[in-house]
Amino acid sequence: QPRPHRAPAASSDARAACRGIGWSAMGPVCRFGGAAPLSWALCWVSAALLVAPGHRTASAEASAGSYYEALGVAPGAGAGELQAAFEARSSASGGAPVAAREAFDALSHSGKRRRYDALEADVQQRLGRGPGGRAAAAPAAAAAAAAGGAGKNLARGRPTWQSSTRQGGGEPERAVDGVADPQWASGSCSHTDPAGEASPWWSVDLGFPKAIGKVRLLNRLEAGERLRRWRIFAGTSPGGAHTDPSKWRGAAPCGLEGVGLAPAGGWVEVDCGGVLAQHIGVVLNGGPGGREILTLCEVEVLEQAPPARRPLQPAAPGATGDAGLFSAAKRYVEEYLHNMGAPWKERRLLYLQRAADLLGEALDGIADDDVAGLERFYKEASDLPVSMTARARSSATIPSATPPLLLVRSRALERLALSEACVKDATGCCPPALTRSAAGCLATALALAKLAGPAGARAAGALFETALEGRPGDGRGVAPRGPFIFWPAFRQTCELYVPDLGRGSTTSGPFLDPNDPALQPLASTLAGAPAVAALRADVEMLEQQRRGDGVFEPAYPALVEEGGWDRVVLYDGVRGWDPRWCGPEAAPRLQLCDMLSGKLPGEASLLQKYYLLDNNEEVSISRLAAQRTALRPHSGGTNARLNMDLALPGSGRTSLRVGGQWRSFGSSGPSAAPAGTLRPSAAPSAAPGASLFVYDACQDREVTHEGDGPFYFLQVGVMHPDLVIDLMTRRSRDEL
Repeated sequence: QPRPHRAPAASSDARAACRGIGWSAMGPVCRFGGAAPLSWALCWVSAALLVAPGHRTASAEASAGSYYEALGVAPGAGAGELQAAFEARSSASGGAPVAAREAFDALSHSGKRRRYDALEADVQQRLGRGPGGRAAAAPAAAAAAAAGGAGKNLARGRPTWQSSTRQGGGEPERAVDGVADPQWASGSCSHTDPAGEASPWWSVDLGFPKAIGKVRLLNRLEAGERLRRWRIFAGTSPGGAHTDPSKWRGAAPCGLEGVGLAPAGGWVEVDCGGVLAQHIGVVLNGGPGGREILTLCEVEVLEQAPPARRPLQPAAPGATGDAGLFSAAKRYVEEYLHNMGAPWKERRLLYLQRAADLLGEALDGIADDDVAGLERFYKEASDLPVSMTARARSSATIPSATPPLLLVRSRALERLALSEACVKDATGCCPPALTRSAAGCLATALALAKLAGPAGARAAGALFETALEGRPGDGRGVAPRGPFIFWPAFRQTCELYVPDLGRGSTTSGPFLDPNDPALQPLASTLAGAPAVAALRADVEMLEQQRRGDGVFEPAYPALVEEGGWDRVVLYDGVRGWDPRWCGPEAAPRLQLCDMLSGKLPGEASLLQKYYLLDNNEEVSISRLAAQRTALRPHSGGTNARLNMDLALPGSGRTSLRVGGQWRSFGSSGPSAAPAGTLRPSAAPSAAPGASLFVYDACQDREVTHEGDGPFYFLQVGVMHPDLVIDLMTRRSRDEL
């Protein structure tokens, strides 16, 4: 079996940081009396993060050009010139770039082109610029974008794996030992099975997600012909680092396949462009029937260096952003929505990028100590127009939830969190956050960056490290900021993070064990055949009602990448059990109400007034739309809630990612049951094919569904058992 090479022990800096962490600095999050502090093991990990260098700011967005600039033609270009320019762009890139195709589709149609030219003229008028003028990138942003470079080597000494290992030497850790010697005799080159295999691979675990710049491979001198048709893969959730990187779920290949031979004894490299990844893999594609040997004498994974931080600005009278920039940005958004609703239903992504550029320019014009201006900017950027022509079901109809604009909103919250006002008043400075705190601002900014997907990967990594490390002063009167919050992992960054609650076992990872004594009573009820039968009957009843006035409502449209996500909420901390479905006069009264009423831990213990959030406990039935639905990465507001998801068995494929692990709904049989899943063998009278997943709501998660019919699942959110026990203990002592 492939086995990892363990990295050296943590440094004395980590030891010192571990001793020096003050848990009272948790901002809005309180320790619950009597609970033990965070374990030394987790403290060690947190300390390692605290002393590790890394990104300290989100990257500046690249400025988007006009459609004419995307094709490299003048505004008066004719049809033949447009065609030639589009073909030239396509051949140079090995395929049509998205911006070039979008530009060609718009400009080659006379009606669309007239509308586009009118749009640009209107925008320039709103900006107060002459015809043909263009919003220039802010000088600070341009300087920041130009300042990025290569960072440190992230791979050295990290755990490694490979598909096979040559007997007598060639272990995978040789490729990250820091010895860049291409000769086999140096004892510093890895080597897979000398008999060869179809697609040999090698991988390294970087410890936690980082923005990846270039990946460099040192080829062996004596057998240089072996490194051919190689490809680099980068991923954050491989589903097991000891597997073929090309099969990692969600892995992103960096650049094109390396064709031809790498120079014997020389370096080859590929640029991953700042993609956020924890695992890097190298794979040889041997082709049909081919047998290859992978030998690597050194692998360097270079961190993408952050751009230079924009200097702090003093406040200027009335400097709260340019109204003309906002007006022009809204004009692009309105035109984007028009094209979405037009018969051709086009997504003009460049419109959104240009809107983001203009808003970014407005944001750069707001001083760092102008808190009111930053708050007003965030509100206006969040309240951009949305589609009114159809029921909003996905992020495509909510421009402020698209990647370019999510990142602008994230930048605004980051600046609020790092402002002097938040330094002086850490618990009353950020209205957009639940806790009105600097930590809440950073948590929300990080959530927006994650929601932006690959485009926000670099910003998300920087925000995570800022929250853990804080930001030092500049020696010119700017005070240090932070640390703000001690999250345990990049994929567990909710705003209301309670540090002393249990997080599952080493065997189940982010998924919790449903057979835990504190969870088992409710978990066994949900995994039984009666619960699945009740869910099926209630879904059929709700769908019948839907034919009349409709009862499923859009859940969180901003989280829907494609497809649709609707739900019916049966219980929450504000309304209790919904009388429409669960009241004594409900017609029809749903079976799940009778089955679950009084069974939620907090509700059963009369602890509703101590919910950390209104939905600390919640019961809902969700429906994912047929064909294909994908939910973006997201998390709940607190780890004081655990989710129990019960799927209604049906056709199609539906998968859930929690933290870094994927699970498939509906796979049956004890042999297929991973840790953290309650299967028929573990629950009496369980329904075949049913899956019950239990996990911490603070963990990042995403869902994908593909099938001819919709997918239904019951989600029961419950107060964390550790919190219930603590509150009950306090009540018994009259300390609640």
